[in-house]
Amino acid sequence: MGVSGFLLDALHASTPVGKAESAYSRGDAFFQIDLQVDDDTSRVLSAIKAVGWMLDDVDYRSDHLITTTTDTDGTTREIYTSVRHGTYLFRRAD
Repeated sequence: MGVSGFLLDALHASTPVGKAESAYSRGDAFFQIDLQVDDDTSRVLSAIKAVGWMLDDVDYRSDHLITTTTDTDGTTREIYTSVRHGTYLFRRAD
């Protein structure tokens, strides 16, 4: 395996699916991961299920962020954003 193959493997291992594969290979009974809920979440969850995990429980939370900016005229503005996260608990399907 060349350097690029090694880097791709290392990159994959750091993804949610790569982490699920590692936990499954170790023989772990459970796998838990926290993901930001977005348009890609269902694809990621399906890929984790394909590894051999079954979704057992999920909990959602919203993180509220306030960013303060100052314009060139000295006006201060606050920008409110909310990010939704899910904590997903899987158990082995076998």
